[in-house]
Amino acid sequence: MDPDRTIRFLNPSAERLTGWNSQDAAGRRSDDFFHLGETDAAGLPTHCGHIVTPEGESRSLCVQAHALTLDDEKADAFLVILEAVTLGDLGSPSCDRTCRRLAAKYYSLLEQCKQMEIELRKRDQRFRDVERAFDEFIWELDAEGRYTYVSPQIRSILGVTPEELIGAPVRQYVYPDDAERFWNGFLKAAAKNELVRNLEYRRRSASGELRWLSANGVPIFNENGTVIGFRGATLDITKQKTAEAALRDSEEHYRSIVTAIAEGMVVQERDGQIVSFNRKAETILGLTADQLLGRTSYDPRWRAVREDGSPFPGEEHPAMVSLRTGKPCHNVVMGVHKPNGEMSWILINAEPLFRPGEGEPFRVVATFTDITERRKIEQKLLETREQLKNLFNSLNIVFWSYDVSQRRLLQLSPACEGLFGVPAQAFFDHPDTWAQSIHPDDLPRLQRISKRVLVSKPIQDEFRIVHRDGDLRWVSGHVIPVAGSSGKVVRLDGMLMDITEKKQVDMELRIAKVRAEEASLAKSSFLAMMSHEIRTPMNGIIGMNELLLGTRLTSEQVDYAEAVQESAELLLTVINDILDYSKVEAGKMELESIDFDPVPVVNGVARLLQGKAREKGLSISTSIADEARFLFQGDPGRLRQVLLNLVSNAVKFTEKGAIDIRVFPVSDTGAQVTIRFEVTDSGIGIAPEIRDCLFRPFSQGNTSMTRKYGGTGLGLAISRNLVELMGGKIGVQSKPGEGSTFWFTLPVRKRSPLPQSPVDAAESRPTASPPLVSLASMDRSTSIHPPSHLPSQHPSHLPAHLPSQHPSHLPAHLPSHHAPRPPSLQASQHPSHLPAHPPHLSVAPLPRLRQASVLVVEDNPVNQKLVTALLRKMGLSVRLAGSGLEAIDALGEEDYALILMDCQLPDLNGFETTQVIRDSEAETGQHIPIIAMTALSMQGDREKCLQAGMDDYISKPIDRKQLTAMLARWLSESADEETGTD
Repeated sequence: MDPDRTIRFLNPSAERLTGWNSQDAAGRRSDDFFHLGETDAAGLPTHCGHIVTPEGESRSLCVQAHALTLDDEKADAFLVILEAVTLGDLGSPSCDRTCRRLAAKYYSLLEQCKQMEIELRKRDQRFRDVERAFDEFIWELDAEGRYTYVSPQIRSILGVTPEELIGAPVRQYVYPDDAERFWNGFLKAAAKNELVRNLEYRRRSASGELRWLSANGVPIFNENGTVIGFRGATLDITKQKTAEAALRDSEEHYRSIVTAIAEGMVVQERDGQIVSFNRKAETILGLTADQLLGRTSYDPRWRAVREDGSPFPGEEHPAMVSLRTGKPCHNVVMGVHKPNGEMSWILINAEPLFRPGEGEPFRVVATFTDITERRKIEQKLLETREQLKNLFNSLNIVFWSYDVSQRRLLQLSPACEGLFGVPAQAFFDHPDTWAQSIHPDDLPRLQRISKRVLVSKPIQDEFRIVHRDGDLRWVSGHVIPVAGSSGKVVRLDGMLMDITEKKQVDMELRIAKVRAEEASLAKSSFLAMMSHEIRTPMNGIIGMNELLLGTRLTSEQVDYAEAVQESAELLLTVINDILDYSKVEAGKMELESIDFDPVPVVNGVARLLQGKAREKGLSISTSIADEARFLFQGDPGRLRQVLLNLVSNAVKFTEKGAIDIRVFPVSDTGAQVTIRFEVTDSGIGIAPEIRDCLFRPFSQGNTSMTRKYGGTGLGLAISRNLVELMGGKIGVQSKPGEGSTFWFTLPVRKRSPLPQSPVDAAESRPTASPPLVSLASMDRSTSIHPPSHLPSQHPSHLPAHLPSQHPSHLPAHLPSHHAPRPPSLQASQHPSHLPAHPPHLSVAPLPRLRQASVLVVEDNPVNQKLVTALLRKMGLSVRLAGSGLEAIDALGEEDYALILMDCQLPDLNGFETTQVIRDSEAETGQHIPIIAMTALSMQGDREKCLQAGMDDYISKPIDRKQLTAMLARWLSESADEETGTD
């Protein structure tokens, strides 16, 4: 009971003695129903009294009370001991005896209690010591899971005090994801009366850190078997969990590495059984995991073989050797058979595994690489090497290798005996055999250039050797340096090849080339001479005939003279065709590249041939697409020449109908446009068997055509060559009796588009009748472009680097003392390509120029008469010189405004004479214009004239109009001002 006599509980014996049950008595004061008598006089700690039972019965009892204290402090409660006394003995000796007996029992019990207390204190101390010694904290829970006790160790583990947890539900501290599983573990243990073992869960510490804990405990039952709580201990396993995670990561990392490595790997026990392996091992060996696990190195199913094909015993397997010797076993090649019968070659390495402190391996790790493909490649390389060796030995090429550091020959192919006449062994035995075999004149050079190979520079050279039989042979040698790891040359590899025959062929080719060049030069010289020899009399014929036409003649005489003029012009056309073809064939035809408007070129061709067409009752129309109206970049003169050839042929071979010229684009890439030109006629057409030979030189379908229509058969061949030179193609579409369409395409660079003028628009529209201006109605001073077989007067017929308009275009290599030319200079117009005058036109009277003296240097009497007559008709004073020396003398006697210089003169030719004149002018500062007058018309003639110091150029036969225009330029007032002549 409490110090205030409130009863706490009665044990079962007290319930029987008092008649009260513990539940009813608890909380009541003892003096409510228990009355003590006087204290015993003997001083015993016992009392007699009586108690009234719930039923009202009075019972005599002997009572002894013992104060219960904690740590010698004030009594916290009293332990009351009761014993029954017989009725009627109250105050009698029997009560005294009872009290004395109870006291004796009390003292005995007290002694036992003290002993028990001492033992309990020892046990409690032992419990506290054990509790402090462990890393666990002890706990006790009631049946609802509330803390009723927690040991102090929880402070060091979770940072909380036991007082904070007493009475709190344990589940509120468990991590939410683990709470249900945690408490279910306790309920399961209680239901089955089992221990709670290693129940892992997470809980946050006072600092918020999530920690892993492991709980172990037992359920507590009362005497009725009802769970009244749990008691146990909890261990902090955070470090263990961290270590386990690290171990799992490490194992996963190791497993990933083992799985990812390109080699197969197996682990075998001491008896050779495979206990683990990676997937690569399964792939290489062609076995499944079940087939590999437990198989040993002795298993006959491996059917292992050595490299030589002999059986490979299981006890000699590298893994078994390592297990037996305790040493690694490396780079062992073995062949094993897969279940499908296929042979796999593997390279095996074995490493023994030891436990700490043990001298014998307990396992072995074997790694292996599949070298099946490598062995196939090696075998192929060996075969290839053998083939190359056989090939090299069979070739007449000497292969060699030389060790630079040891200064010795490493390898020399057998072909050396055929090249030098000396066995290969001789070069090994006597290294100076090399130098002795090289021609003495070539040896110093080879020794000099050989030094370059020692600085890692390959060399190649051709030299002579002396064969053992005394023959001289040419050899081509190649040397390649091979550097070591330090970068220094350690080996030389080389080859020697007999090129004696090649040298002989080269010599023959050089001789043939020289002869071909000489023949070409002779051909060019012959053509130039033929041109001169033909044009010189032609100059007289055409010139004199023009003069004749300028006199008073009867109509019959005019007809005869015009027939002579037309025949002469036709002959000149033939000459020009032959010369043009010769230029193309010799590769001396050059193209100009300038910007030009294609519309005037096309319409000019139509206008030029309109007269001949009208004579036959034909019409010529042009159609130029708007998309083709832009500035072309190319050679307008050669374009005109091709068009004139095609259109003039159309006029020639068409008896009735019309001729159409069409120009339109067929492709456009932006910067470049492909233009198609078509000339369609309604003429005789062309048979298929003739079409193939049309563009061949000197071909005109058949001989009857030549007799009927005339011509050389060179026009289309020249046109084809010109079109191909310009990057285009040419062809024809035709049916006999239905006309023909000749076409060609040209790639041209696109410049700016051209605005369409009203005249161009009118000219570009096809016409049914001949609305174009006829030649007869044209002003006689208008420049008329001739057919292409009469070479064009456009500058494009000259080399591109010659001047065409302005003196600033003069070549840089002309003598520096030359005076500037007149701005209207047209020196690039090729006079020999113009007829004396258009057919059937009367000769216009020659214009009169200002009074001036002209020196004519010409050795041909007819040409002297012609030029003199032409110049005098123009009002000029003329002095003749028949040679270069006469011309030089004449210059010392009189001043001249201009010199007409023939290039082919008997003593000093025109070029040499001009140079003498220019040299003398360098001292005086004067400059007399010199006009070249020559029958030469080959490529380079114009440049030669200009380089010699001449100012202009006119070709024979001399065209009256062009001569007049040229003289007008040089003898005009503006020309006087610029040249300084008077």
